[in-house]
Amino acid sequence: MEQADNNKLNHENTDKMLDERMSIIQSLSEIYTSVYYIDLENNHFREISSIPDVYSNIGEEGDAQERLNYFCHNMVTPKFTDELLEFVDLSTLKDRLKDKKIISKQFCCLIKVSEENDGDSEWAQCSFIKVGRKSGSILTHVLFVTQSIYDIKLKELETKKKLEDALEEVK
Repeated sequence: MEQADNNKLNHENTDKMLDERMSIIQSLSEIYTSVYYIDLENNHFREISSIPDVYSNIGEEGDAQERLNYFCHNMVTPKFTDELLEFVDLSTLKDRLKDKKIISKQFCCLIKVSEENDGDSEWAQCSFIKVGRKSGSILTHVLFVTQSIYDIKLKELETKKKLEDALEEVK
């Protein structure tokens, strides 16, 4: 009887821990417009979360490099396509993330991801975040995340305008 009680308690603790972790993942996913788990060794991605417009273009899982290239060619303004293609190149990612936990790139995207923006394109940021390593040093898994930075860019432009106005007053 005691063994059965211990098993039930262990099962309840495991369920509670899994629920807590899922809540944490869900909360973090809400910060981003999309979150993808990428297995670098097998060039495979799996969606964790994404907004409908991203999901309909990228899908749930598949060839990671092919989908990242598709993202750059079809969801990024032409001015940023080449720069972003270089950023999402998985063949160079291990070296670029060698001494970092995260790398990011800002760009203008062709889909609307924030409610405040009523324009044709929107500032966004994508990042690679280290997740897993093999043998302590070989990067095996990353998260690829995207998020709207429309509000941040708007504030930057307002600050820049205020600085320019202040400099004009000094002249």
